[in-house]
Amino acid sequence: MRTDPHALHSTLAHVPTSLGAAALHSVLQPFFAEDGFRIIKPGDGTFFSFSLSNWHPVSVLAKRGSDVYAPFVMAARPGSAALFWLRREIEGAGCQLISVQPTERVAETVLKRWKARRRFETIGGVNFDIWRVPRRRAVAQ
Repeated sequence: MRTDPHALHSTLAHVPTSLGAAALHSVLQPFFAEDGFRIIKPGDGTFFSFSLSNWHPVSVLAKRGSDVYAPFVMAARPGSAALFWLRREIEGAGCQLISVQPTERVAETVLKRWKARRRFETIGGVNFDIWRVPRRRAVAQ
């Protein structure tokens, strides 16, 4: 059964208190699967490390090609630079991190500093605010 696209944003805003991991994944799966994404949950270390020790079980990534979208990620230990380390893991696998509907705090304190490019993209019939994080340049050793 397909979830109402207009309800997705309000559902995501209340995830920590109203949904468990299975429910969140079932809400996001149809939107991203429709457009050819593979859902990655914490512990699915197929492409890069996305472990339960660093990420809350409700976290979810969506991969298509070399793009890794982060529609909902919640660090297990906030303030531990988990997003920085996730970016390194994703880039180490030859992929690019794309933040989906980031909180204002993350957009202001992290994504702007990383010089992420903001645009809107339709996924599964829903318009999302996405921030494409540029790959870091390799540092000469």
